[in-house]
Amino acid sequence: MSDSSDFAFDALDWKIVDLLKANGRISNQEIAERLNVTRASVGSRIQRMTDAGALRIVAAADFGAYDYSVLIVLAIKVSGRAPQAVAEELAALPAIFAVHLVTGTHHVEALVAVHDFAELSDAVMASINRIAGIAHVDVCIATDVVFYNFDVGIAR
Repeated sequence: MSDSSDFAFDALDWKIVDLLKANGRISNQEIAERLNVTRASVGSRIQRMTDAGALRIVAAADFGAYDYSVLIVLAIKVSGRAPQAVAEELAALPAIFAVHLVTGTHHVEALVAVHDFAELSDAVMASINRIAGIAHVDVCIATDVVFYNFDVGIAR
């Protein structure tokens, strides 16, 4: 995979991406028919975008589809260890679906999805407490999801 910063989308690439975003299971043939180009052209463009690291085709599921009812943000202060090392260890925990190195009063932010509060204390917090270097954890529980957009897209 090459560096996506060198990749430039053209108008046809954007149309292909838009169709894939609307339906990730659409065939190259259907894309070709809708855009009035050949299937080979669609396939080669998708391959070029993928090879450049500018496009990934992935499945995305809603939290509710897996019966997750509790979403939590963990704001973590690290001491005596590199935040990157703590973040990598956190990322290996099954309930954690995102880990970020951040600026501000905390060093690491982790996003957690669990089925219920018992799972939070039993599985997640017990595992986190065993990670060396975590000095303090502020726990923020989402009371309502007002907006969630998995489609981060690409600035045009």
